[in-house]
Amino acid sequence: MDNKITDAVQFNALLRRTKPDEKNNSILNLKIRIRGKKVYGEWKFKDVFQVLLKQNHKSLDTVPKFNPNELPAICHPISDQELDLVYKNL
Repeated sequence: MDNKITDAVQFNALLRRTKPDEKNNSILNLKIRIRGKKVYGEWKFKDVFQVLLKQNHKSLDTVPKFNPNELPAICHPISDQELDLVYKNL
């Protein structure tokens, strides 16, 4: 079924027609296309960084390495109970 959804009304109509699974979740297989933009599979590395991240990198060699130790401290630490809830919902 290839329907084009262009607004919230059409999306909600699709949700109403979708039969929920045993956990009452509606599973949709969607392909997101943005009018006026090329298909993401056709993007070059440089395009992704410029358009999505607003950064200028021409190759992976110029991208800064992620270091979790350089992240700022959390203002309000997360309790073990809250972490358990996050893990359970993953």
